[in-house]
Amino acid sequence: MEDMTSFLPDSLWSTKVKAFLHDPLHKPLVLGTGFSHVEAAKLILEAAGVNLDPAKDEPIVVQADHIAAAADRNAYLGMQHLVYWKASEPLLTHPLGGKEGVALPEFFKKLAEKKEVVKTLSAKLGRDLKGYFQQDWRQRGFLWFWRFYFEEAARVLAEAEADEALKQAWRKYFPLFPADTRQPDHTLWQHLSVTAALSAALQPGYKPAFLIFGIGPVQEFISAARRTADFWVGSWLLSFLTWKAIEAIIEEAGPDSIIFPSLRGQPLFELWLSKNLPDYSLEETLRKNLRIASLPNRFVAILPYSEKGNAPLHAEKLAKKAEEEVKNAWHNLANSVKHYLQKLGFKASCLWDTQVKGFPEVYWIVFPWPDSSGGGGYNQTEEVWKRLFGNGVGMITPKPERYLGPHSKSPSFPLNWGNAYAELYTLADRFYGSRKVLRAVSFPTEAQEGEVSSLYPALLALSGDQQSAKEWWSQLSKQLSEKGLHLIQAEGRERLDALSTIKRFLPVLIREKRSNELPKELEAFSFPSNSEIAAVPFKRKLFEVLRERSDSKAAEAVKAFLDLLAQLGDLIGYKGLFYREEIALPAFQAYERADLARLEGSWLYEAHWEKGYLEREGIVLREEGRKAIQEALRRLYAELRASPSPYYAVLAMDGDHMGRWLSGTHERMPLLSEVIHPQVVDAIKKAEEDLQKKAPGERLRRPVTPAYHAFISEALGYFARTFVPQIVEGAHLGVVVYAGGDDVLAFLPAQTAIEAALKLRAAFSGFLRQNATDWEIEGQNQTGYIQTSTQLIPTMGPRATASVGIAFAHHRMPLQVALEEARAALKTAKEKYGRNALAVHVLKRSGEPIQAGLKWTQEPNGKVVFPAETFLAVCQKMQEEGFSPKLGRLFEREAGMLSDPEMARSLFSRLIQRRLPAPSAGLQKLLEEFFNLAWTAASPINAKQKDLTPVRGIAAWFEVAAFLQRNSV
Repeated sequence: MEDMTSFLPDSLWSTKVKAFLHDPLHKPLVLGTGFSHVEAAKLILEAAGVNLDPAKDEPIVVQADHIAAAADRNAYLGMQHLVYWKASEPLLTHPLGGKEGVALPEFFKKLAEKKEVVKTLSAKLGRDLKGYFQQDWRQRGFLWFWRFYFEEAARVLAEAEADEALKQAWRKYFPLFPADTRQPDHTLWQHLSVTAALSAALQPGYKPAFLIFGIGPVQEFISAARRTADFWVGSWLLSFLTWKAIEAIIEEAGPDSIIFPSLRGQPLFELWLSKNLPDYSLEETLRKNLRIASLPNRFVAILPYSEKGNAPLHAEKLAKKAEEEVKNAWHNLANSVKHYLQKLGFKASCLWDTQVKGFPEVYWIVFPWPDSSGGGGYNQTEEVWKRLFGNGVGMITPKPERYLGPHSKSPSFPLNWGNAYAELYTLADRFYGSRKVLRAVSFPTEAQEGEVSSLYPALLALSGDQQSAKEWWSQLSKQLSEKGLHLIQAEGRERLDALSTIKRFLPVLIREKRSNELPKELEAFSFPSNSEIAAVPFKRKLFEVLRERSDSKAAEAVKAFLDLLAQLGDLIGYKGLFYREEIALPAFQAYERADLARLEGSWLYEAHWEKGYLEREGIVLREEGRKAIQEALRRLYAELRASPSPYYAVLAMDGDHMGRWLSGTHERMPLLSEVIHPQVVDAIKKAEEDLQKKAPGERLRRPVTPAYHAFISEALGYFARTFVPQIVEGAHLGVVVYAGGDDVLAFLPAQTAIEAALKLRAAFSGFLRQNATDWEIEGQNQTGYIQTSTQLIPTMGPRATASVGIAFAHHRMPLQVALEEARAALKTAKEKYGRNALAVHVLKRSGEPIQAGLKWTQEPNGKVVFPAETFLAVCQKMQEEGFSPKLGRLFEREAGMLSDPEMARSLFSRLIQRRLPAPSAGLQKLLEEFFNLAWTAASPINAKQKDLTPVRGIAAWFEVAAFLQRNSV
């Protein structure tokens, strides 16, 4: 085995291993027992058979630890301010401000009371982890420990327990053990990861630097879509290209170098890791989630920086490599599509290369941390800050030395870069913003004349050398249709540019395995159409009929329709329209008629069998067959007394003021006293008093740190990869287009969209609890963590909010219109209702559109309540009782501009009682409850005078209720 006792400048991975293992995993249990945590770390490694002493005589690891500690831990707490679990409550707090902490089981306190027990645990951890070290320090060394160390240790410790509750306690809480029991709002894993990243950046000749890297354009590229599959491909491609940049970084510098977004559990990262760790295979859930665009188009890393541009590991060199990998991946995909077209006999004009070359835009900055000589980096950061913002503008965080020293019984540590982490990040972020302002023009003005692309108006449509665009695309469409691929509208009605062509043909390349660039795990994936999404509840009803009334006339009508489809042969396979298995309800797969589970929903609409529609899609069908299918559908509708809803929903969600949360400038940033252990709150009183003298009314806020960024990233990662797919694609039968942290876009059936939005909003802040089959709203849970039977899941917490816009659109309406309306609804929620709001826009095929908005939360009696939850209960109860939603229109006509809530409430109650049929006592109570919540929640705060009345706001929601009632299955 390699001699690890001396520092080798070129041994990057062994240095990272030392840094990552310098603290024992169970450090909070060790503190205060009389058994040194340094000795505990050493014992673990010795028991594992590893000759490492990570802390002793290792200046780089020690320096990295000091910087990471200064960045993450409360500088106002001296060594005399102690929180030992053996004498105080084991507690986790929330870095963004939970209302209360999460108390850990008493079991951990009892463990920490006995030195010998903790010592035995150290030896056990080492023995059970024995064998994970090999000479390959990158793979079986650092990569394994960085990703699996805490999970494996939790498993080892759980298996040693006989009691099931204790087993669960280890698995659930151990991975979240805090790095500092005095400020238990960040995990030991996060501290060790940052220490490892810094250790690589502190090798001789190097210093740390931020890399902020992004690609674009985002909205222009994604929005160029006619089909839902186009939209998904555009979103997924941007996420994939971002991954290629991240991959280039972590191949050289390790996954610990990426500060934001969190990589643990990210499907593309886990796929990469499975190829780097021979004994690790991708779980099925991660494999399925590969199809979700779950990476934002920007990332932040801490990398080594050298004044020597040719240094082996240099931030600028890595950034250039990342940019090169992005462009190589894009050009490889573009060439795969180009070659596919050429094999069909279609050669695009020179426009192809010009347009492909102009995408994507890549922009990045490297911000070296100011030289550390003479001041540990803090003083130099202060000087840079003053030069940029003027002497009158102070640093973001008060200088820690003001409160240590004279007010502390122990000497303060010298200031270093870590104490100025918030300032360093802010400086880097502003430089990145300046770089983006200078963004290059993606597509130069094309000198050639020609027809504009059907989807991307900024670009010309492709054509042949001697053909018009219409002729070229007409011939291509015909040839593809003959192969059973109905990708392009017939007769040249759809003419695409190079970028849109790549997006359109990429799913074909995936299915036919024609690209080595893309994960093969995507091969079985087929993105459903908006018609499929709209029809899913009806399809579920068909299965319920087959299951519960298999001998009924309704079941016979279903079977007759499917038999006719089967006679049409290849048509059932049209454009891969079998519905993807992971969205179809599990019960769907249990029936003999699996063709119904896989049938694309558009064929459940009678209008889709009209002759004109089939011809536009390039489908030739005998007239008698077409008419027979339509007759079978009409019989089906009559027997079920239902038909598929013509409407679906586009849901757009966005976290509110995420930039302010990341920079630590959000007005709801928690006080320092809210994230430290209650036992040491008094320790910062002197600091608070000194600050009050300089700035009356000011309070010490929780500072921005690497662990703070890591927590936000992990919380958003859990939200995007766990809650979004479960909520959207589980009980609510939708499909996720992208979930890049706080930014979500999904397509849903009209009937389930608002409930899905409600669950997503609750999950974002942690207002959920798990029942046997689903998630339930729990407004009293304000810890910022969601507890399941096996996990404690971090969320953005009760102070962070998100807004949602929903557009209900007809399934035959152009997709771009629906997408634009969803974004408009999101803008309404943010601007008209002041964020933390839901806005709904209904695009009816006839009549006036409907717009309604609602604040997400109200807090009567200190409990968080969601008015939208009450609205959904009202809708369900009204439908059950046949109660007319016209109540809203009547209320608006009678109340007019009434602004007194008591008078309006009295009028509303009288109108309810006069309606026939009369509502039940339960419905009347729900209606009055909704009125009380919506009087404030449904009133815009930024709108024209005529829209300001609560009466109009409440009436609008009854119009939405009427719409949903008409389109229910």
